[in-house]
Amino acid sequence: MVDADGFLRLIKTRRSVRKFEPDTVPREDIEKMLECARFAPSASNTQPWYFVVADDPADVVAMADAVAAAVEKVVAGIDSARGKKELDAYAGYFTFFRDAPAIIAVFMTPYRALLGRLLKRYTPAVGELIGTHASEQSVAAAIENLMLAAHALGYGSVWMTGPLFAKEELEGMFAPPDGYELAALVAVGRPAETPPDELPDRKGLEEIMRYL
Repeated sequence: MVDADGFLRLIKTRRSVRKFEPDTVPREDIEKMLECARFAPSASNTQPWYFVVADDPADVVAMADAVAAAVEKVVAGIDSARGKKELDAYAGYFTFFRDAPAIIAVFMTPYRALLGRLLKRYTPAVGELIGTHASEQSVAAAIENLMLAAHALGYGSVWMTGPLFAKEELEGMFAPPDGYELAALVAVGRPAETPPDELPDRKGLEEIMRYL
């Protein structure tokens, strides 16, 4: 029997962690997280995800360097001085993971279920809409499972899309199977700081829901 109160608290106490202890993350723990990720729901049970783990510090630093170079190139191409300054101020959020003990690269493949093929053939606009969201939402569910599992095991994690500035370079490093593209990175490690006990600020239910 699942401890419902404990599970609900696990969800509410998960935090995005950006500072990690240097301790390595045992591969058996990584695999426990990914075991939970693979049980996420997916559209038509397509399971459109694939994971590549980087736990060698040299590889992680190389990834961060690639992202930094890509961001620098984008910033250099911005004509507005204000725009350069504003984007440059965010650059640290894209590369802070260089000290993370492990990075899990999450890849996804396009929606390939029979329904998707039928919709694209006979109602292309609807098929494109459903197909785009189906894989993205499926992969997002897997990432959430992964991060909750990490929290349950005593690790911190953070979901990152900023590194997609260097999407092509990172895909070259990770060499995913044909047909898969990089969707996000998840940094994992022991938190260097104890997350606060108080719950994070969130909109109240009255702001985000209603009954039909």
